[in-house]
Amino acid sequence: MTTGMMDDKRPIKIVLFNDEYGSQYEVGSQGCTLIEVYGEPGEYCNKPWVAVYVGDEVVTRIPAGQVQIVYA
Repeated sequence: MTTGMMDDKRPIKIVLFNDEYGSQYEVGSQGCTLIEVYGEPGEYCNKPWVAVYVGDEVVTRIPAGQVQIVYA
């Protein structure tokens, strides 16, 4: 049985974009301290989004459907 993204408590190591540049955020690289999935209100339910932190500050929020996630 698969756990939904917002219920999966494993730590995230890398978020990969599906682009020609190989863009990514990686914990421990370029100041990134934490990557987490959370729910943003959408039509009829919460939708999974990804928050990327540098220190204690969120530097970007990404719709989870636009990236691939690699767990630690």
